[in-house]
Amino acid sequence: MSSEIPKTYIVLDNDNCIGSWGDLSMLFSLLKYYGVDPDAKYFAKLMDDTQCIRPHMRKFYDNLLSLKKENKIHGIFMCTAASNERGWVEFLKKSIEEWYGDTIYDEVVHYETIVEYHTDNKTDWINERGVIKDMQLFVDRYSCSPSSKFVVFDDNPNIVNHSKLFTVSGYNVAVNLIEVLKQQLPEIYPICECHYSSLSQSWVDFRFTPSRFTNASTDNVFLQLCDKLNKEIVSGAS
Repeated sequence: MSSEIPKTYIVLDNDNCIGSWGDLSMLFSLLKYYGVDPDAKYFAKLMDDTQCIRPHMRKFYDNLLSLKKENKIHGIFMCTAASNERGWVEFLKKSIEEWYGDTIYDEVVHYETIVEYHTDNKTDWINERGVIKDMQLFVDRYSCSPSSKFVVFDDNPNIVNHSKLFTVSGYNVAVNLIEVLKQQLPEIYPICECHYSSLSQSWVDFRFTPSRFTNASTDNVFLQLCDKLNKEIVSGAS
């Protein structure tokens, strides 16, 4: 009688977890609105310039890919409640991997995927805290074994089911998007200027209530999580 060794998969949330994407998502939508094709290389550069990518993510991704190469984990999934209606989630994946310099994610699950899964299974897809991320989805839709172990990193612990969960503090930075456009995309700045109030909102909020935002220079959450994940993987294999 053979016993199957459970495979381990890493599942990463996007918004306010691995990065602060609200401003860049707004810029993406604005470019789409004006018929400008967003450039993943440009957004990858913006991630560093604006500190929207969370500190120490490169080291964390290095660690994940090393664990995968050693066959200690078997997949890395993106799982977000954000909508992919305009292609934002897939574009963000592309931009992150452009920033990193290599492929990271094996599968991408977004709002539409989650709602479709719950609808098909006649289960609740939302609660008072948000869209419910049930890891059974990966078993049913992506051929993961029922014995699979899912290690999830998310800033909202009340919406994740069937997993080992690492709750991550929310990451939220402010970006002066209007200044970014003026300096780095002068060719489209004039047509976007009419959206000044929305493009500058996070920057205005930061100036009045800075305590609501993360100090990126002191954020070391994912640096600490490297060690915690490695210990989890070792203990899970013992």
